Amino acid sequence: MLTIDTTTIPAEEPNRREWIKYQLRARGSSLSRVARDQGVSRFAASVALQRQYPRLERAIARRLGLDPKQVWPERYDEN
Repeated sequence: MLTIDTTTIPAEEPNRREWIKYQLRARGSSLSRVARDQGVSRFAASVALQRQYPRLERAIARRLGLDPKQVWPERYDEN
């Protein structure tokens, strides 16, 4: 499995969304496949890229071999 240097995860949301989709493709997956595996629509998976959706955030991060806090640190602040 490909490993990800977490320092390469873009901080800006639009860039991060594209980065996530690229990383999924590099692993032979996609948002559509993550959605199917979770029993939700492709639209629901794309929503997770734009706002909080813990279930799909976990599924996407797991597919990338990361923790959701690494992918979306602003959504998981300590408070």
